Amino acid sequence: MRKTIAILHSDKAYAAKLMEYMKNQEGFFYEVVAFSEQESFLSYRDENSITLLLCAEEYKEKLVPKTEKILYLSDSPVDEENQIFMYQSAKRIMEQIRKKSRESVLYRRTEEKKKKQIIGIFSPYEGCFRSIVPEVMASFYAKDKEVLFISINAFYDGNLLSAQENCYGVSELIYYSKQGKETLKQKLDSCMQMREGISLIAGCEHYTDLFEMTEKESRIFMECLLEEEEHDVIIIDFGCGTHLMEEALLGCNIVYELSYSNPAYERRDACLKRQLLQSIPKEKVDRIRMLPMPQSDGVSAEDFQRKSRLLSELEEQIREFIRQENGM
Repeated sequence: MRKTIAILHSDKAYAAKLMEYMKNQEGFFYEVVAFSEQESFLSYRDENSITLLLCAEEYKEKLVPKTEKILYLSDSPVDEENQIFMYQSAKRIMEQIRKKSRESVLYRRTEEKKKKQIIGIFSPYEGCFRSIVPEVMASFYAKDKEVLFISINAFYDGNLLSAQENCYGVSELIYYSKQGKETLKQKLDSCMQMREGISLIAGCEHYTDLFEMTEKESRIFMECLLEEEEHDVIIIDFGCGTHLMEEALLGCNIVYELSYSNPAYERRDACLKRQLLQSIPKEKVDRIRMLPMPQSDGVSAEDFQRKSRLLSELEEQIREFIRQENGM
């Protein structure tokens, strides 16, 4: 059954414009109806099921909730859990509806969409701009696909996708994975933040959380992602040294390792490959693709101009790399 979003606002023109914007979004999954009078809305609700109600704050004390979720359209830019600032772009309103209502599947999946891709970004060493790579990839794919970006790192600095402070999405997923696959599936959406049209799961409460997942729990985590229905592309940014790393290497369709032209790193790469072969099939290890990173030796924190140039070059390099990989 198709779900319904109802808009209730005394400003008839505002309600109509918001409704039209929603309806005109390609692949939008929900039916949308708009009302400027409370009586008309109540009459409709008596005969129809409503999934989500967007209504002006003036009705807060007048309406008795039925079964629908309610978000209030506010004229004040206060970021409350059940409020959306009405005087902002319709695109931004849609992002907040998706996040705050937990109605994550706002768009229907179409037959034209390709099979889900699970892409791993494997970075066993720290390096200049390393966290930029998965973010640029996520932004590239998000132009025409639904993207989930998971940062399985102890410290996510969010260069391009600013993560909400004190939001421990990865730690929560690790906790839910200990309760079984079904619990993890049900809780997956609650761990996401919407950033620039991308579903983002990031943040560890403590770095030791990453070492708490058993081999079984790590496998449950990857199985849940493989069965996840909403997103076309899942990008996992992970380091090394845990069961979760091994399961990610096994479960991803494509794995890129960030490589640095440095003798010390090259020796470590050879050692790491020997270690991986002890627990991961050789064909999986051999399929890891090397993604060269720019040389950043001697770039100080104050050398902003050179860092900006390197960043720009890296972003274009990644986009071109993806185009070649996908035959675009």
